[in-house]
Formats: sequence, C-alpha cells, structure tokens
Amino acid sequence: MKSIKVISLFHPHKGGLFFAKPMRENNYISMMDPFKRKYGKELTAVLAIIPVLTEVVWIPGLLISLGTHVQVLTNSHIHLLTSLSFFQSCFCFILNCLIQERQ
Repeated sequence: MKSIKVISLFHPHKGGLFFAKPMRENNYISMMDPFKRKYGKELTAVLAIIPVLTEVVWIPGLLISLGTHVQVLTNSHIHLLTSLSFFQSCFCFILNCLIQERQ
C-alpha cells in the first residue's frame, strides 16, 4: 500500500498545480511554447516530433486494446469492434468540441 501512496503523489494531473499559473502568466498556448522562446522554432519543431510519433503509436494501440477487451466479452469480430471504438472516439471528440464551443 505504501508504494501506491507514493505513486499517487506524482500523478500527472497534479503537475497543473505547479505549472498552470506560470504558463498563464507568460501567455503560453501549448506546452512547447517555453521551448520555442528558449531554443527557437527549429529546435522546437524537432522536439515536437517525439510527442506526435507517440500519439501516432498510442491511439491505434488504445483502440486495438479496447476492441480486444470487448471481443473477449462479446465474442465478436475484432475488426468490427476496433472500428466501433474508433467511431465512438471520433463521436466523443466532436461532441466535446461542440460543447466547448458553446461555452
């Protein structure tokens, strides 16, 4: 139990407690803006490649794992379930964008 408490202290969402105020004060739009001011556009573009590649690998892996879990529960085809999880993700993204736009 001790290790779970220690890990929860370093939870990623708690980083907002420390970094949100300085980022707002400096009018940063993205997490890459501090690097852009310090190192310039060229190096920031190189540094931005890593998060983009991570997302390109992460999202399909997440959709496949979701489809596999549902396949185990429902005994359906993996291609159908992966496609459904993709469309569900797109629907939630679009719905979230519409909700944010109205506020």
